[in-house]
Amino acid sequence: MDGFDYSQGKFWIDLLQLVGLVALGIYTHITHRSKANSQAIEEVRNHVISIERRVDVLENRQAQAPTHGDLAILHKRVTNATETMERLAGEFQATNRQLGLIHEHLLNDKRGD
Repeated sequence: MDGFDYSQGKFWIDLLQLVGLVALGIYTHITHRSKANSQAIEEVRNHVISIERRVDVLENRQAQAPTHGDLAILHKRVTNATETMERLAGEFQATNRQLGLIHEHLLNDKRGD
């Protein structure tokens, strides 16, 4: 029976360790890359959810905003109110003038003297 060659056994054990370390390094690289990808995907997903919420709010506000027709009705009402105010201002000026004339007449009336 030949003796066991320890140097050759040490070589094979070292080679087996090297192969194990390379395999472990590859596995670690793949898992960290997968973990980083998952984290990046989760961040993008959260960002998309945030944007979707903001878009929903904007769509809701836009749906409640006045339409062209609503603004036309409002413009017509404001125009009518302005015309009414101008007419009333003219009537008040005429009434004021008449009251001034009555007042002047009463002050100048000498019938009671």
